[in-house]
Amino acid sequence: MKIKKKLQKIFKLFFQKLFILIYGKISLDKNFNFLNENSANKLDKVIIDNFTYNIFKIEKARIYTDLVQNVAVILKNNLIPKACFQKINSHVKKEIDNVCLKKGTPRIKIKKNGKLLALIQDASENNFSHWLLDILPRLKIFEQNNSIKEIDYFLLPELKYSFHRETLEILNIPFNKILSDKQNRHIETDLLFVTDHPWHKKGNVQDEIIHIPEWIIKWLREKFLDHAECKNISEKIYIDRSDSLFNHCQIINSDEVWEFLKNEGFTKIKSTEITFKNQIGLFNSANTIVGAHGAGLTNMIFSKSDTNIIEFAPKNHPNNFFQRVSQINNLNYRKIVSKNLKLNNHNKRGDILVDLKILRESFENLKEFKSKTIA
Repeated sequence: MKIKKKLQKIFKLFFQKLFILIYGKISLDKNFNFLNENSANKLDKVIIDNFTYNIFKIEKARIYTDLVQNVAVILKNNLIPKACFQKINSHVKKEIDNVCLKKGTPRIKIKKNGKLLALIQDASENNFSHWLLDILPRLKIFEQNNSIKEIDYFLLPELKYSFHRETLEILNIPFNKILSDKQNRHIETDLLFVTDHPWHKKGNVQDEIIHIPEWIIKWLREKFLDHAECKNISEKIYIDRSDSLFNHCQIINSDEVWEFLKNEGFTKIKSTEITFKNQIGLFNSANTIVGAHGAGLTNMIFSKSDTNIIEFAPKNHPNNFFQRVSQINNLNYRKIVSKNLKLNNHNKRGDILVDLKILRESFENLKEFKSKTIA
């Protein structure tokens, strides 16, 4: 096993050096200004609800992704500051930390004629919540002074799940113009467009998401609510996270929790088993929604005013995104924090032990718990 790992490391280093010989070493030159390299290059600033965003327009640029932490935008072997994206251990970093400065662009360069709009980031890009909040809103930013009809290619995360295609279809993005970043990790194009991240521009994701701009939530509602399909409507729904692709935030005493909720008249829903349009319809029609912290609750973006939300959260978990959505949509929100866990593996995964006494109390007077956290 050790020999195999050593050989893999040698193999990677060899190809990194080989591609540096082919494409050159990547630099971060403070004196390099992409605007001076070509009259077609532009840096437009647009404002949405008092938030300012950059839109980069760069001729003959390259874009490279490692699919994990880094997106590099390169012109004449120079990284273009602020056009690149580095997220390491949930923190947005400066360009000096971009992997391309050390390892180059170790993939064969694919040339594409025409205009390309890049809508990619780190490994989180395929996650349902990040897809809605991080990837799609870039279209809104771009369209402030551009038209998507002019774009020849959209560089997007791999379309692995049905919600990818459903949302793009609603947004009128032609599938024959989509390039997967997994198959196109290193591209050179005639004209590259890149926008700022819609909300995560600095610091830790957990600290920044509580400040997510209201316009993102409103834009998502505007684009998708009219496409809701009301199938198997229930006024009380429980989002079951047991089928999550990410093995964390699982409810340890799930059988007891479900027994209680079932007796309260809840319907159990697994998001992976219904279409995105059905999810919108369910969340918009329900009066009370209960679930563990995770992407499955993201659809509360589409909930109507005064919907009751109960989130089960891990102990010492700082993510307050659902509280933020509740404030924007005027929802009655309560976070029930997990009881202390003695099992280290559960603590590391952020699993949840729901206090049934607190859960019962939560149902005694739902209207009284607007935006509260109970530990």
